[in-house]
Amino acid sequence: MNYVIKDYEIIGTVKLSTESIVFTRGNDIQHYPINELAHLEVFLLGIKGEFYAGRAITTKIGTDNFVKFQCNLKSVEVRFLMEEKNALPLNNVLKSWTESQTKFKLHNQTKYDFGK
Repeated sequence: MNYVIKDYEIIGTVKLSTESIVFTRGNDIQHYPINELAHLEVFLLGIKGEFYAGRAITTKIGTDNFVKFQCNLKSVEVRFLMEEKNALPLNNVLKSWTESQTKFKLHNQTKYDFGK
């Protein structure tokens, strides 16, 4: 049997909140207020440890998720690791975005019903 081992390195953090999206990498902090964003999209393609569909015996590593948007005509896209412990806090943020009528698209391929 062949195994493919995927490796990654955490180089910063992504924080989505009701008011802003903040990317931190070392001393570099990029802050984007939600009300200044256009074309906001969140792609949830897998949670670390989640099984692939079907009869797969392997699990997802959770690093293929990303958020993208435009701010002041600048396109921004950041990939992030999604762990199960962060599913509930993320769901709460997405719910608050919906309730406050923040325009965003959610592309969800995980087992969770985010934003509900």
